[in-house]
Amino acid sequence: MLLEELKDFQARDIFNMQVIQKLPFIDSGDGTVTVPVIDLPDDGIGYGLPTSEPADGEDEEDTRVVYSVDPVMYPGDEENGVLVNGEYIINPTAQDIYDYVKEDSNRLGKLNGEFMYVITLDEKIIIGNRNRKENARMPHPTLIGGADPKVLAAGMVRIDGGKIKWVNNASGHFKPGNECLEIVEEVFSRLPAKVFAKDFKGFLSYEE
Repeated sequence: MLLEELKDFQARDIFNMQVIQKLPFIDSGDGTVTVPVIDLPDDGIGYGLPTSEPADGEDEEDTRVVYSVDPVMYPGDEENGVLVNGEYIINPTAQDIYDYVKEDSNRLGKLNGEFMYVITLDEKIIIGNRNRKENARMPHPTLIGGADPKVLAAGMVRIDGGKIKWVNNASGHFKPGNECLEIVEEVFSRLPAKVFAKDFKGFLSYEE
């Protein structure tokens, strides 16, 4: 390795400067030096070498897909009174599903039918029904409410006698793609196994 090349490495911080200065370089006498091999510690991380872990104080990059309401839905929602002054009203039936399944609750057992759900950015499952506000049905965004609600997934969940039969990604407002089914399965699978029906049909694509 040429000495000038080594300086370039130092300038780019490929190695930690303090470590480089302490390495026993071997001068061959012809303008080149030999850099000895550095044994990595047991944790596999070499000092001064870049790793995939974020530095202290840095946040990991969030690669999750986030869905917003399709703007084409705004006029109809305003007309129906569920979008007021740029903010969605909150569905009175919206509830964190964990409140239904916690140990001291038997509320999930009282549910029957198809319910809307969304998975929030903090990975909560909010469910509710489409009970009407006067003559308007409550759409998925009303499970969160507010201006420009965002979700990781949205769809319908079928519950019979308190047992989840299937979950899909059917939402005309958020229009989540099939890629969301991965996070749907991940988050729903955190629920107790007892809340799923024995003939649970799985996490279904609405497109199929």
